[in-house]
Amino acid sequence: MSSIKRNIDIGDIVKIKGYDDDLFEVVSISNTYYKDYDLEYEITEYETLNLRNKKIYFADDFDVDLIHKKKDKTEDSDESIDDLLDEMNDISNLIKMFGEHEDDKKRDRKYSLRKNEIIAKLKDKTKGCE
Repeated sequence: MSSIKRNIDIGDIVKIKGYDDDLFEVVSISNTYYKDYDLEYEITEYETLNLRNKKIYFADDFDVDLIHKKKDKTEDSDESIDDLLDEMNDISNLIKMFGEHEDDKKRDRKYSLRKNEIIAKLKDKTKGCE
């Protein structure tokens, strides 16, 4: 038995035969292996979300064509430079209003430490942009 290996994963954008111009996002993948005395097969079924009408559709391996791979997220990829600058502004305002400590009893310097983390991330994201 040859196992079908597809390059489709959750989050990928696909087309389904019979739905000409519609695009679908893969939300789950189910693999079925069947074997009895006379027959043996494996099939992959995709649960997809139609991006136009937001309805769920199911399709098997033979009816699905990959259009666009979902990008793998790195640890910090979801934080844009704009987001980091916004948070830096917020943290700076908190430090001006309350000082470096979130809790005066603990004196944990949480605001100051987060500000340093943001500065490091900004330096990393903008290296070579001096």
